[in-house]
Amino acid sequence: MDKKQKLKIELARDRADTWARDYARITAQREKARKAAAQAISAFRNATISVTVDDSTYRVLPLTVASLPLLTDLASYIQLPPYTEADKELLHQLDKEIPETIRDVVPIIEPKLVSRQSVEDAEDAAEFLLDYVSWALAEGVENTLQRVTPAEPEGVTLANSLSPALGLGGVLATFGKPELLPAASLSAPLATFTAAEKFPELAHALIGQPEYVVVCSPAGHSAADLVAAISQ
Repeated sequence: MDKKQKLKIELARDRADTWARDYARITAQREKARKAAAQAISAFRNATISVTVDDSTYRVLPLTVASLPLLTDLASYIQLPPYTEADKELLHQLDKEIPETIRDVVPIIEPKLVSRQSVEDAEDAAEFLLDYVSWALAEGVENTLQRVTPAEPEGVTLANSLSPALGLGGVLATFGKPELLPAASLSAPLATFTAAEKFPELAHALIGQPEYVVVCSPAGHSAADLVAAISQ
């Protein structure tokens, strides 16, 4: 094999190795985001308080500044750039096949103390690697890797908690229709002794002075109904 062809293989190897490393990093970041979101979902669900009025049960989630990291973790996952079928086809070989091929071409690049069979196998691997790199470049692999890389989530504020882009509304929807209210909507009527005595769990939850609350109402009811019940 002449030096020109060997150099071509080396360049293809280096380029494919960079892609494979980038893909491994991106995959790890996305998996980390998935796990953090799962923990955030569990934490939010566990933080809700059941409030029963007559025969109807509401779920209330207090939101404080301490809720922001959890909301960020959830939003990070919700806002992950999606993989299209074309992306999967383009990138899946970077997981195992390309790293293995890169190892297989070593006898060409460093031919010392290798058998003839090893070199022949390496030549087959090199042909595959060159074809893959040429195809991947034409398909825009570098732009694809950049596009699917996780970024910092946008719009994460307590006031924006129920935005679909943050995901909290979907998490809490299993408890009922979620509505975001200033915490004072509940804490003000609970300031009376009678209300606090009637709804002790809710009164206790609001001691931490949350900025907002999410009220999940059962079918046929709304957050306004809960406010009215507390205010009586």
